[in-house]
Amino acid sequence: MRPLIRRCYPMTVFILMIVHYIYSQICDAFVGSGPSSKPLLPYHRLPWRSHQELVVDADTVMEQSEIEKMNLLIERRAAARWIGDFEVADALRREIATHKFPANIEVVIQDFPRTEGGGSKWKLVCSLENSVDGSLLLEQGVSVLTLAHTALGMAVSKAESQISVNFENELISLVRAAKQQLRHWSEIQRSMERVQPAILPGPSSSMKPNASTSKAWLDSLISNKRPRQSVLDWTSVERNLAGRKAADAAFWFALAGSTDEELFTLLTEVCTKEVEKWGHRQSCRPKDLAAIGTRLAAAGVKRDNKFQVAMQTALQKRADVNIESTIEPMHLHLFDLHSDHCALMIWKFSSRQRKQRIFLRSAAKHWKHKKASHQLHFHTDINGIASDIVWGQMFEDPLRPLVIDVGCGMGISLLGLASENSTSADGVDWSVCNFLGVDLSSVAIGYATAISHRWGINRKVVFMVDDAENLLKMVESYPGPVRMVLVQFPTPYRLVPSQFGDADVFCSKGNSQLPVSPSKGFMVTEALLRRVKTVLCKTDSDASGELLLQSNCEDVAIHMKNVACTSVGFRMLDSGPILESFKGRVPQRTQNWISMNGERALGLGWRQEPVLPTKGQTETEIACRLNQIPVHRCILKVL
Repeated sequence: MRPLIRRCYPMTVFILMIVHYIYSQICDAFVGSGPSSKPLLPYHRLPWRSHQELVVDADTVMEQSEIEKMNLLIERRAAARWIGDFEVADALRREIATHKFPANIEVVIQDFPRTEGGGSKWKLVCSLENSVDGSLLLEQGVSVLTLAHTALGMAVSKAESQISVNFENELISLVRAAKQQLRHWSEIQRSMERVQPAILPGPSSSMKPNASTSKAWLDSLISNKRPRQSVLDWTSVERNLAGRKAADAAFWFALAGSTDEELFTLLTEVCTKEVEKWGHRQSCRPKDLAAIGTRLAAAGVKRDNKFQVAMQTALQKRADVNIESTIEPMHLHLFDLHSDHCALMIWKFSSRQRKQRIFLRSAAKHWKHKKASHQLHFHTDINGIASDIVWGQMFEDPLRPLVIDVGCGMGISLLGLASENSTSADGVDWSVCNFLGVDLSSVAIGYATAISHRWGINRKVVFMVDDAENLLKMVESYPGPVRMVLVQFPTPYRLVPSQFGDADVFCSKGNSQLPVSPSKGFMVTEALLRRVKTVLCKTDSDASGELLLQSNCEDVAIHMKNVACTSVGFRMLDSGPILESFKGRVPQRTQNWISMNGERALGLGWRQEPVLPTKGQTETEIACRLNQIPVHRCILKVL
């Protein structure tokens, strides 16, 4: 019996394979027949053919009835191919080809094999290699997005190497190359809008093009009268800055420290066109529109009327958006560096240390590769710190009260305070103050400095790369009084629960990126607080300045307050109502602190309400509010 089974087993397997194949073909015939139901991807994102073609939206050159007829022919052709009637399929293809399109525009059909569900798709393309003059050949150049990534990598490479590379000239050259492409794109785009407004998507498009106007549009793009490089640059921008990529480029150039306002204006113009083109489509989600707005705002771009109109129009045309709950925040409040949307985006970018480091290092590698491949040479010197500061050259009026942000990060708080004209509840008139931020991250300081220059407040707010204690020592020579020192959300040290005992053991469980302990690697030390006390009291006035401490880690806030009050000579100012409990969820770190019987940040002097105005709050403080995480804050004054 066993030999018989052994002989029959291969035949049984073979029969089962045949049955499975026949069954799958029958299922495909009923389920997967006909053209693919997947929607066409947006314009200039279809990689079916060579890069020498520009995809054109069908509804810009065809009537709706013509599009429906084309869809019917494609479906009939797909059905004929499915049953193997290729003569009918070829006849339908010839019929499709007889449709009259404007010059240089043709229909391209993509057929899918049975393994992919069968069916067909079609699109319209404008061929640039067979242009009217017959001489245009597109070349693969460096895109604006690549230039932005290279600029960011250059800044990161400088920061990591601890060598001051004289990269300003190189940054200017990268910006100049990007602006050339964007200028050519803008010139051609505007001329095309004048010749053929309907072929370009947008709320102003009302008329349908015909063959003569479409040819005029193509002639305006490809004619011998237009420089060949301009057409190449226009095509590069169209291809490489789709969707939110122009906004990404703006953010990367801002992180690199670019101060060229024209560059950001041109990138905003590209974003406006993208929103007008696909913002109203169902394939574009509301959060995709928000991503464009937040990145432009994070790049320091002030509100642009055309972009705002395009955003509002795109949202109003969508049926899947709650107008009252979405347009108001996105249209009016999104396009602002200090809005909740933008602050949350910056917080995510800066707080996710591992992902941020990977991204920035990839940019640095990109820059080093470009530098090696182009054999670029730079003059370098050791990154020294100036021993003397000429305050009159830094600030327009060095006698104004000074506000210092120790560990300012990307400078969001000081940029907002320097633009603020109000007075805080504690009597600080921000409009008459100077502002000084210090941080060890040259990328963050370069970003903040560049935005202050573009906003025209660089003689009122200054950012420096330096050690905090060293900077505070230099502040002793500042001519005016020091009104307030801000210590906001310093990177917390590792909280070691009792069950671990050893910090090294706890490190293996996570938190390896945090300082080891309050006395090892933590920014706020007793020596730093003594420097703060010295600069706050340097004017010998009874109205000496104040120290604001803020943290979203309760144990960190307690530690900073205790060191300042017990060892240095500060006292807590009364906060009005006594804080008896917290609102919001309790983070795991706070739960661990409570289980260790740690001191609570409750009672007289602790504040639940923000001290700084909304525009002057850090991205971390805004993120805590949105995520309902308590912030532990207090104001201290010298005894």
